[in-house]
Amino acid sequence: MPKFSDYSSLLAHLKQCVEKGSKEHTNAAIVDYINCYSDLEIEESQDDKINNQSIKKEIEPIIYSLIANTFKGTQVLNTNNNASTSPITATSDNTPPPTPNFTPASPESILKKPKPIPLRFSTNGVINSCEKNTKYYYLDPRECEELKNKMILGQFILFYGTRSSGKTTTSITVCELLNSIKGHLSIFIDLQGQVINSSLDFWKVLINSIRMQLSIDTPTTKEIDEMSIRQLKDLITFNNRKSLLFNKKDVHLFIDEFNNISDGGEETITQVLSDFREWKNQSSLSAIKSLMVIGTFSILDFNTSNTNTSPFNIAQSFKVLNFQKEEVEILFSKFQKSSGVEIYPQVIDDIFIITNGHKGLVNLVGEIIQTSLEPNITKNVWDHLINKQLMIKLSKYKTVTSMTRCLNTGSIDFLKTIKDILFKSYYSDTPISKTIESNYLAHEGILSQDIEEINVFNFSSNIIKNLVLHHLRSKTAIVGSVPFIGDNKERIDVQQLIINAAKQISPLIIINAIQRSFKKCTIRTSQFGQKVPCEFIYTNEMSIYLTLIISERANSNSRYYISPNNNILYNKKTYRPDLVIGNELLGRYVILEFVATSSNEDVNGHIERTRLYIENYPGATEGWVIHFTMVRVSKTYQYPKVPVKYTKVGIIHIYHDEKYSNLEFTIYPPVTQS
Repeated sequence: MPKFSDYSSLLAHLKQCVEKGSKEHTNAAIVDYINCYSDLEIEESQDDKINNQSIKKEIEPIIYSLIANTFKGTQVLNTNNNASTSPITATSDNTPPPTPNFTPASPESILKKPKPIPLRFSTNGVINSCEKNTKYYYLDPRECEELKNKMILGQFILFYGTRSSGKTTTSITVCELLNSIKGHLSIFIDLQGQVINSSLDFWKVLINSIRMQLSIDTPTTKEIDEMSIRQLKDLITFNNRKSLLFNKKDVHLFIDEFNNISDGGEETITQVLSDFREWKNQSSLSAIKSLMVIGTFSILDFNTSNTNTSPFNIAQSFKVLNFQKEEVEILFSKFQKSSGVEIYPQVIDDIFIITNGHKGLVNLVGEIIQTSLEPNITKNVWDHLINKQLMIKLSKYKTVTSMTRCLNTGSIDFLKTIKDILFKSYYSDTPISKTIESNYLAHEGILSQDIEEINVFNFSSNIIKNLVLHHLRSKTAIVGSVPFIGDNKERIDVQQLIINAAKQISPLIIINAIQRSFKKCTIRTSQFGQKVPCEFIYTNEMSIYLTLIISERANSNSRYYISPNNNILYNKKTYRPDLVIGNELLGRYVILEFVATSSNEDVNGHIERTRLYIENYPGATEGWVIHFTMVRVSKTYQYPKVPVKYTKVGIIHIYHDEKYSNLEFTIYPPVTQS
């Protein structure tokens, strides 16, 4: 049976069978259709679904024609009748067998019912009404009722959010709620892909979209193309409302991807907003009772720069809401119920922390869990999934690739300012002030507007924060080769790897970390009480470089990978190793534990933890405590060594000054390596 990659290849195959014309080819075409159609539907993405509609319409008459021709002049046994269903054979005297009770079968009855489609997590595109909890896991957005009431009250609303945050699905749900109310009509217009170079273009798109959505024959597309802007506007005035377009109903208009009008320049934006203001100020003459425009953060700028012409009130703008923790729990409880997969509560907590409830990211994590085919998502399974698969999947996720692409676009000075903003705020909880650059980052979804202060931004989620820094580091880090012990490349030289990685840490990061740190040196030396960076800063910086070098250089030959503990990266308490360097092929793992400018007692505690990690981590062959410190060895202070009995634990003390310009390494390898 052929395996078709898409509907186009299936259509081409069906046409080829029709051309050949034999009964054998006809039967083969029907069987291939039956076996492949459902599989293609399961694999179909939301974007593909739209693009494939015309192809499906072309396939349908071909397959029915093939079925009809196959059974033309033939009768098919109706098993509902009481006639014998035994095989029909000729009698011994060659007289024809008696004619059994047959009824003709329709082509539709021959088609196999499609396979039931398992529920999936939606990571891209709109969830339509018929797909809610039938094709995709779905929760009603909690803002829908409030938005519906605002529309009924006649408000003009700016509805905004980051990419893949559920803006369109939420808007369509509000549309459906309004349409269920007698006397109300909602119209949803999507400007994606529309060419709008002027306000006239906008009006033509608007009226054409309304005409098609309401299935109105007049005016035709040709007539609309020939109309002036005044004639187009007249179509939705009160005088024309009853007879032509809206049939006496209150009209609520939704315009998605409203950012696209910016292609027409400032003049187009000003004119369109002025037209909207006219609707609002002369509501008795307009059929449009309320309006919602939907887009990314940048649509707020349309309002700011056109305060005299815009009908929108910033106070009435509405940001799409992320999932709350309870909603993430409900979403995954649906998954657990339908799939039989058990997810431990700690895992749900982690999902919420790293995604900040961003709907697209939550669903992406769900997809990774679903495709893992693991029956129980324990803490250990989760750690493996998130560290080995999530970052890889995210780096290819359309929403994320758009974000990272924006960090490479613009003038050198503009990009430098952007990178400075991101680097300085990365290890700080200090909010980012509103500037042209931070506005740009918010538009791209990297930053998110503060809930309470409109002119303040924060990173949109912890996982985006980490991915962005990883992307920026990958452009500046000098990624050398992986150091191995021996020629067979089976055992990494951890000492040299750590030295190489420590030299790649950005001095700017350390300087900022010292200035903004809440941690102080507790060692009774001249540095006592001095601000020092926290552990997670070193862990994160080392994780980025080690991931770059291990994933890009080692995996191709030896299948080594780096497994960071993302809870540490988000400054959260944890009970698993900070980093694990693993080789699944050999079943060999190296544990790394980080500590920063700590007393000997604290360092010894990390040594003990590392020993326990090795004992409880299957395949762990050695462990290292990496101690970054701003206190130098002296007559009164000596770095702690590893007790001789801990044969698999080594320690590397890395001294640096406050400018991170001078590094000194003191290494005590595991006894087994000495």
